[in-house]
Amino acid sequence: MGAHEAAGLLIAALQAMGGWKLGILFIAGFLLPLAVNLYLVREAITAIVKLREEVKESIRESNRRYDNNVILVEQYEQISHDLLAVVKSNTEAFIHLSDIIEQRAKRRTP
Repeated sequence: MGAHEAAGLLIAALQAMGGWKLGILFIAGFLLPLAVNLYLVREAITAIVKLREEVKESIRESNRRYDNNVILVEQYEQISHDLLAVVKSNTEAFIHLSDIIEQRAKRRTP
């Protein structure tokens, strides 16, 4: 049975059963729930789209934080290398100073 035949049978049944009364029942029993379901589906789709945008924004924020952390780690590595160079230089200077003090102390002691 095709859609046109079903619609024709439905119209014939409505006319045979009294027209308006059955039409109101048809609207209340079939069209109203259909309209409510369509409205609820539309609202669900709207909520899903909004949630999708929120998730996209959250992912963008996470990516931005990750990129910032990468930059922070790179800068920390540079600072630690610079600090290592300072510690090495100070150690060499103290060793040299210690050697000088020892040499002078040896010269003064008879």
